[in-house]
Amino acid sequence: MLRQLTLIICFVMTQGACSHLQSPASNSLDYSPSYHRSTASKDFDTVIEELLFAISNENYNVTSINRVGKAIAERHDISFPEYTIINSCNLEIAKQFLDISPRFISVMPCRIAVWQDANKVHVSAHLLPETLQDCVVLCKQTNDLLKRVVDFSVSEELGL
Repeated sequence: MLRQLTLIICFVMTQGACSHLQSPASNSLDYSPSYHRSTASKDFDTVIEELLFAISNENYNVTSINRVGKAIAERHDISFPEYTIINSCNLEIAKQFLDISPRFISVMPCRIAVWQDANKVHVSAHLLPETLQDCVVLCKQTNDLLKRVVDFSVSEELGL
């Protein structure tokens, strides 16, 4: 009996002791993700090239290009559709977000996914939540930029 009581007391104490590891709901970056998606009739490589151009034209640096489809095709020695993720970041804007809250590191860098099916290339940018009261304007500006980049990459017209 004493052993059971000791175990219960230890369990209750450890639950309280770990509460500092749980982030309060008010400090979370919980939101339903939203995306800006568009489709192009251009070939996959042209869409990627135009995305990279548009990203750099907006003073963002490409931090990584993950060619997931190509990696799967090579690893399994099969034909596999194109899937690519482009991550990019503007350090000045990133600093503004992180000055507001370190929580924003979880949505950095900006991510654009590109994939091909049939004769279409799809482009999708992961948008930031525009409902967080400390940074509505900054999120909206970043989302507008991501939308411009996506729209340029799928546009049949030339120029930004």
